[in-house]
Amino acid sequence: MTFQDIEPKAEGKEYQIKKGVAEDRLISTVDPDMRHGRKSTARTFNGYKTHIAMEQESEFIAAVEVTPANTYDGQVAKDLIDQQPEERRPGRMLGDTCYCTGPIRKDM
Repeated sequence: MTFQDIEPKAEGKEYQIKKGVAEDRLISTVDPDMRHGRKSTARTFNGYKTHIAMEQESEFIAAVEVTPANTYDGQVAKDLIDQQPEERRPGRMLGDTCYCTGPIRKDM
């Protein structure tokens, strides 16, 4: 895990701390799927995200996906909808803007 955060100096004989963060950086030796996530540029968290498809009026939970914290929310929207039987697919959706990108809206 240490080598995710260091890189060889230009001379190649010594190491220095990398600038930035490794894209898919491991953060736990006991849970290899756990990742860093961001709520905003200032707020971070470690672990996972839970994505839920819920019927608004009854609050019936129709589908759940759990992903590493660094997963883009928009990647999960189609999976949540695809888990629904045809007769229960939503006519409209409410959600965070990451769930409603152009390609996702086109698929719906």
